[in-house]
Amino acid sequence: MDSGKIAQIKGEGELRFAKANMTLIGYYAVILILSFVPTGVGAALGRFAFLEGSFFGSLIKISVQGLVSLFVIGPLTVGIKRGMLDLKESDDVTGCLFYAFDGSRYMNIVRGLVLYSLIGVVVAVLNCIDEFTQIRILYVPVILTSFGVALLQMFVLTFVEHIVAEDNTISPVAAFNKSIELTNGHRKDLWNFFLAYLKEILICVVTCGLGLFYFVPKFQCGLTCFYEHLKENEA
Repeated sequence: MDSGKIAQIKGEGELRFAKANMTLIGYYAVILILSFVPTGVGAALGRFAFLEGSFFGSLIKISVQGLVSLFVIGPLTVGIKRGMLDLKESDDVTGCLFYAFDGSRYMNIVRGLVLYSLIGVVVAVLNCIDEFTQIRILYVPVILTSFGVALLQMFVLTFVEHIVAEDNTISPVAAFNKSIELTNGHRKDLWNFFLAYLKEILICVVTCGLGLFYFVPKFQCGLTCFYEHLKENEA
């Protein structure tokens, strides 16, 4: 995929974002705010159980974060991805945030995200073990594992949420495999696509993260268009 094609996909994403930018910004603001809630809840539970600052207190926080990610934030994110896919034909994504919470599809979507969410939990547990280990024998392995997981999510499992948004009956293993198939042979293209948003990333850094409220939905619209192009080529 040449630079012209990547620029075209980015442009398509920007057009899609322009259709419902304020709605998408609001939805992602909700998710960004909710992502801080589990830490506070976990810390409160740790204090209640007199385990604050202990290994088991940290495990409580990780457990709360994992459960909220799987049962709340994950389904909300899938709903937004569904809305971004629908923007190809529609100009309205109102209500997409709660797409996954329909009783007929909620547990299917949660099931489809289980393995994807579990990856983050495993890294958090490794960090927890490293933090409370007297001899820092796990320091390097944890760093390498975290870096490897980040690369895995960026270049291999990038489209799991899109896949689940399109097919809420898909199994977690099938969603993994489909994302792997789509990204196979296109990881360099994904890297170049991420680099196309370098200016926006720098703006987020300069604004101390405030730019994320605008950048994240804009980038995700572009990533959705990238996903659709890969699907078309696969067909």
